[in-house]
Amino acid sequence: MTVLKPLLLRAALACAMSFAVQATAHETAQDKKPQDMGAMNHSNASMQMHSAMDSSKMKMPMTGNLDRDFAAMMIMHHEQAIKMADIEIAHGTNAELKAMAMKMRKDQSAEIKKLKRFK
Repeated sequence: MTVLKPLLLRAALACAMSFAVQATAHETAQDKKPQDMGAMNHSNASMQMHSAMDSSKMKMPMTGNLDRDFAAMMIMHHEQAIKMADIEIAHGTNAELKAMAMKMRKDQSAEIKKLKRFK
């Protein structure tokens, strides 16, 4: 058993170090927000698009009025979609998707204006 203790200790230490390195790399990647969107590569743009969909950052208290809450939540949903569309427009390479993103941006902006009447 005395031989196993140092091996188990080394294994546990290696696991802990591995998790620490992975966690640090993950946090560093999430914390980096490129300042220049034009210099962004596709993986950075994809991370930014993923960030735009992170609804946990957009908490909103519910009023209890279903219509008002629906309007408020749809506004938030459309704003997230516009952020994603902007990233596609700026960094996408597929002409059809870029055209769809431009149409989505226009349509969702118009819907946001309508929805704001019900907040």
